[in-house]
Amino acid sequence: MQIPVSGLRVLDGEVGAIEPHTQDEVVAAIESPEFVWLDFDLQRAPVQQVQELLEKRLDFHPLTVEDCVTPDIYQPKMEEERGYKFFIFHYFSTSRRNYLKPSEINIYLGRNFVLTLHRKAIPTYLKQFLANIPNDLFAFLDKSIIFFYHILDVLIDDYLRILAQFENQGDEIEMRFLSGKEVKVPLLKLKRRQRPGISLMEEVIALRQNLLLMRRSLTQEIEIVNELSETYEEPEEPLPMPEEEREEIVVYLGTLANHLEQALHVIERERDSLGQFMDLQDRVINVRSQEIMTLLTIVMAIFVPLTFITGFYGMNLPNLHGTAMGHSLSIIWILDAIMLGIAGGIIYYFYRKGWL
Repeated sequence: MQIPVSGLRVLDGEVGAIEPHTQDEVVAAIESPEFVWLDFDLQRAPVQQVQELLEKRLDFHPLTVEDCVTPDIYQPKMEEERGYKFFIFHYFSTSRRNYLKPSEINIYLGRNFVLTLHRKAIPTYLKQFLANIPNDLFAFLDKSIIFFYHILDVLIDDYLRILAQFENQGDEIEMRFLSGKEVKVPLLKLKRRQRPGISLMEEVIALRQNLLLMRRSLTQEIEIVNELSETYEEPEEPLPMPEEEREEIVVYLGTLANHLEQALHVIERERDSLGQFMDLQDRVINVRSQEIMTLLTIVMAIFVPLTFITGFYGMNLPNLHGTAMGHSLSIIWILDAIMLGIAGGIIYYFYRKGWL
């Protein structure tokens, strides 16, 4: 079997790492009464082998298998099949242009097994859990839902870590905007210096895009967790577990929903802050544009009468310049004085009006 598989098994109160090497070993591990978690790295796995294992040997629904092997990124969802539930969640990585790139983790949740399948590198759950096994994994009969909780808890912690970076980035953008220092454009990686407004707006647009991407995913994931919590809070059929355990599982799932809502609050707060920043940026640009237009208007107002005088007396007509009377030099000095007087009067008028 060319599918990289690793995981752990809970047997007699002890946890041990397992690495099945054949499809028969995978099937035997899942069909055993002990709880088992298997993680499938599909990045280099042959698609045909994955489909054969999941669809034919493990009898998973073909549509869920198609979601796993297709490279497309589907929206988060939950599908309940006979004997198991199928989930799609997202995790994020940063691309070279500072934009988040979503990846998909598929989860099969059964009575005594959890299967995770992914195409991109994710936090190594196996090493984390083997180094610090949650004690509640041994306290519950339904170990699969508890393990499912801890997997999502790791994902949500990663969401909060990314959002903390976004908050710091937003604060840095605000400080750079208020300081007015020249900065480089990190998205385009230009060597020359750029105006602050150009660089900051590109970063703000990228940050808003990342927040919208996470918001779409987390909104759907909250609905999934709440729907799953309802299956334990108000089950249609009696669950094979004590009533206290069922109530505790509802609390666990409610904690996940609260953490997701906390992440959404951070996203909304940052979106509002960036929206206010963009409005302020637009106002600053408008003020600067008005200042430039005012200056150009003043310059035009000063030079229009001067241009008229020079143009009129520059016409090639006889006796226009007083040359026939022998006073051409005196007339030129008089015209210069008139033009300076007009320019000075206009400047003084603009100054008294507060335009200069």
